[in-house]
Amino acid sequence: MRIIVILSILFSFSAQSSNDTIIDANFSRAEVFSGKIIPSKVIKNQRLIKIFYYGFDNKIHQGQLVCNYLFADELKSIFNKLLKDKFPIFSVIPVHKFNWSDSESMKANNTSCFNFRKSQNGQISEHAKGLALDINPLQNPYYSRNSKIYPKGASYNVNEKGTIVKGSNIIKYFQKLGWGWGGNWKYSKDYQHFSSNGR
Repeated sequence: MRIIVILSILFSFSAQSSNDTIIDANFSRAEVFSGKIIPSKVIKNQRLIKIFYYGFDNKIHQGQLVCNYLFADELKSIFNKLLKDKFPIFSVIPVHKFNWSDSESMKANNTSCFNFRKSQNGQISEHAKGLALDINPLQNPYYSRNSKIYPKGASYNVNEKGTIVKGSNIIKYFQKLGWGWGGNWKYSKDYQHFSSNGR
């Protein structure tokens, strides 16, 4: 009888801990900074946080976000709100998994924050500081001043799930944090992009 009770408890614990959550990312801190030369002072400012989100498959996923320590708690809180809203996110995987290629991460429709790289205009990107976040790039592409679209083949359709549209909760959450949305830029549009300085 005692053995049956113990087995029942263990089965119950296992069922609760898995909770049908799909694990998309579960890397160590050393792994998420591997494969690229990054100054130690930059790495020191970054935090690796666990994120839960509502996937395109209508299931709960676990991913990871590398971001600046200044906003780690706030960004985690925003993702918790998006999960509650059931705002669909395709994946949240640190960009080292894409060989530090912003292009490959975007083509995979991956949501990410830290990436030690330059922006499209050649300046040091806010992503290199962990102070910018790109969400669902295929639904929320970047349109440059000369009408080039990144990622290639993407389009902005406000009726497609995972698309960020004016007046939506996600924009309000970031506005409350003091972050700006690239969809409000005057000349180019970066619908996937949120950043602490609005750029």
